[in-house]
Amino acid sequence: MRKAILATMLLALAVVAFGQHGKTQIGGKTASKSKAKAKPKPKPTPKSNWPTYTPCGVYYRDAKDFVDDLNKGWRLIGETNDDYLWHDSDKEICDADSKVLKAWIKAIHRKEKAAYSLMLYELKCETNQFRLKSSADYDTSGNLLQSEKYDTTWEDAIPDSAGEVILNKVCRVP
Repeated sequence: MRKAILATMLLALAVVAFGQHGKTQIGGKTASKSKAKAKPKPKPTPKSNWPTYTPCGVYYRDAKDFVDDLNKGWRLIGETNDDYLWHDSDKEICDADSKVLKAWIKAIHRKEKAAYSLMLYELKCETNQFRLKSSADYDTSGNLLQSEKYDTTWEDAIPDSAGEVILNKVCRVP
């Protein structure tokens, strides 16, 4: 009988010592049969920089908007009574220090002798100003008819003018 009691006590002691049942107090701490898996902490999402403006003030809604604007070639941005105005954003040059954007505009003429003109504009998107730096007129075969350089001052865009259309489209005013 002593052997049975001794065996039972040893078995109970082993169970308590090695934590083989439910929850057991070991050194004042509760131990459990299985370790609970820690929930993974969600990774902090990087702070979005969209919408954003380039150093020259060109607006982009998001990264997709920026990528969609690449490699599109000449796109119609507006028209006047005499011209269709086109712009190619891949030909833009931004001077981040002066915040001046150089942009080429193609005017396809409806009535003039020249088939089209290429005009280099400098734009200040943040202040809604522009100036014409140079222009070149071409015939229907692409031959240069004349070219001219300008030393003009900055002008504010007149509402509902071709200058305002150019500024709004090139600077992508939201």
